[in-house]
Amino acid sequence: MSWFTRDKRSRLSVAWEFTAKGTIWRLLPSPEGKIIIEDRDTVRKEVSFTCLDLATGRAWWNDVQHTERWWITIDSVQRGVLFLHEYASPDMPDHKKIIAIDLHSGETIWTNDELKLLFSHETSVYASQDGYEERRFYELDLSTGAMKGEIDARYLSVLRETVAKNSVDQMQFASPFAGPQSDGIHGQSVASATAKAGDVSLVECLDVGRKHVLAYYEDMKGVSAQASLRQHLCVLDGESHRLIFRDILNDQAMVAVPETFFAVGSFVYYIKNKTVLRALNLSEN
Repeated sequence: MSWFTRDKRSRLSVAWEFTAKGTIWRLLPSPEGKIIIEDRDTVRKEVSFTCLDLATGRAWWNDVQHTERWWITIDSVQRGVLFLHEYASPDMPDHKKIIAIDLHSGETIWTNDELKLLFSHETSVYASQDGYEERRFYELDLSTGAMKGEIDARYLSVLRETVAKNSVDQMQFASPFAGPQSDGIHGQSVASATAKAGDVSLVECLDVGRKHVLAYYEDMKGVSAQASLRQHLCVLDGESHRLIFRDILNDQAMVAVPETFFAVGSFVYYIKNKTVLRALNLSEN
């Protein structure tokens, strides 16, 4: 009998899930209560973008593709506008072009093939253009892409620092568990979650309300012929340290990777086996 059937009153269910056609490459939550998914098909060399409601998983739009089918990625989101950029070349990390997408509809509202996006702030976009001898900087209108004017590097630097200091990331990530003596708050929860596990590594903990959410890697060398790690995600009641949810994030991980789940408000989000985005609503239990 599983722990699910022994105590159905404490069972926590998946609120919603989204299954990608390929691999979930990037996720970007927005202040408007949406999350953008970068879905990469590594076989066909195609990437598509989908926008879901953070609370319900309802699709605002899905499978949006652009002229460039592979060398394109999510950049940022500002005031209901999603920005994408392409890459200068396949072997260069530098980016090019600005593609502005309406976050509500998924439609392209403007593009700029000559500039590259640096950052956005309030109702403006700040971009640069590399010349033969110098780099020039410009301010554009966020909604239309219309040129507001050229700006100097010193002003841009000051503005960038101000934006960085004032920015608030709505995503909450877990912290490494240092051990029972260093982190007594999570010690009992970690002990409860890993009681039947073998060799455990990289335990991470995150408090969401009165719940403890943690992930850990279990060495499966003694179980499988292939050397691999299995990553578990667990949710426990913060007072009783009782396990109320467990799932496998990755069944055959080769290395332990941090920050594989995050919270926005009372919801926890994680990717299962690189292809399924799942959401847990911790306020419902």
